[in-house]
Amino acid sequence: MNKPRYWTRENSLLVAADAAAKSADMFFTMRNAGRYDFVEHDPLARPFVTHGRTFAGLSQGALFSTDVFLSYQLHKHGHRRLAKAVLLIGSTLNTTGGIASALEGNQAIK
Repeated sequence: MNKPRYWTRENSLLVAADAAAKSADMFFTMRNAGRYDFVEHDPLARPFVTHGRTFAGLSQGALFSTDVFLSYQLHKHGHRRLAKAVLLIGSTLNTTGGIASALEGNQAIK
């Protein structure tokens, strides 16, 4: 039985988009964390962000690894659309968070 490959062009682009979105979100969040009036608005991310850059980076890496692993396992068991949705949702949420953090940081500079 020939199973479809996971690492297709489309999946590779989704993984890269998820990684880029998480990196941008983390960059802008950490940039803002240096301000005295910084508040992390995401209650799930708050404990990870407030314990320093190293812990935040490691937790973001663990989240990314979990996203890719979950997507791979769903694909492996025949849930190909759901596997793509995991990556798409992750990148969308982090893109939204990155934009919000960038805008918040730009307002603080003015």
